[in-house]
Amino acid sequence: MENKIKRRDTDGDIIRIAAAFFVVVIHSAATAPVSVWSIFLNSAARFSVPVFVMLSGRYMLSKRRDISETAWKAAVLIGIMILWSALYYAYEIFAGGRKYVGIADTAVYLLTEPVHLWYLYMTAALYLFTPIFYVFCENAEKRIMQYTLALTFILGSIVTMALRTPCAETLTVIVGKMHIDCSLGFVFCYLLGDYIRRYGISRRVRIYILSIAGIIITFSGTLYLSHGGELNDFLYSFFAPNVLAVSVGFYVFACNLKIKNKEKTPMFLRNAAMCSFGIYLVHPLVLDVFNKYIRINALSGAAPLTRALCAFAVSFLLVSIIRKIPFVRRIVM
Repeated sequence: MENKIKRRDTDGDIIRIAAAFFVVVIHSAATAPVSVWSIFLNSAARFSVPVFVMLSGRYMLSKRRDISETAWKAAVLIGIMILWSALYYAYEIFAGGRKYVGIADTAVYLLTEPVHLWYLYMTAALYLFTPIFYVFCENAEKRIMQYTLALTFILGSIVTMALRTPCAETLTVIVGKMHIDCSLGFVFCYLLGDYIRRYGISRRVRIYILSIAGIIITFSGTLYLSHGGELNDFLYSFFAPNVLAVSVGFYVFACNLKIKNKEKTPMFLRNAAMCSFGIYLVHPLVLDVFNKYIRINALSGAAPLTRALCAFAVSFLLVSIIRKIPFVRRIVM
């Protein structure tokens, strides 16, 4: 156990905890009425998902992995997704939000719902490509890696966002002929996590300035685009350059924290980080229970943040308990 503890990185655990919390903030703010405060919270929290992908790239691409290993990891993720879909399905029937109408409807639900489990599909796909990505990253020159990051950023972020604008008819035709997959945005994050591990990032101050600018653009732009209580989430996209700027800034900042003995994480941080995946899985259920049965109106406009803090704490407690139960613990690992 001691050797396992020493192999953990404190900065990586801090990133996991922060990203998990801000994912909860996103979903808490999304269920709140559209307001300046809810838009600000959502704008500040969007970095969390790309950061999770960067962290996955940092660890998964750090060593050669067998095809069987990555295929197994992907299969486990899909299995966990279906299991949790079944749990959410049972909860919705119990809560009266859904009726059982047959095996076909149930199968569709298990494979496509709940919405937040899309992340497991995406991560499983990245895992399947990991052996290929590793060979590339291990043998590519730094300049080639920079070229790859630039290309995946342009196609996966700039072009993807441009396609969502009303003035992109010609671009839509061009991209359609190229058959470019929008998942390149997450490939960019995955490879960037490994690039930063290998080479670090110079000129960090510029990165931090761009990160702050990203939050300002997301917040002010969303306020400007949203009218009459209707939210325009164009700038919320995880592929948006403004969101990716914040993600890179936070990731670089966390990786460069001055931490003594970074390879031995304190117990409380280690436990919280090991619960982060489970928190991601269970927190929408906790938020739904809060929204239906527990009215959190503390500090009025700050209710989404208060609800997120409470949901995160309850989710952490639930996952901590589940992790202590033999066999059952596997559903949150």
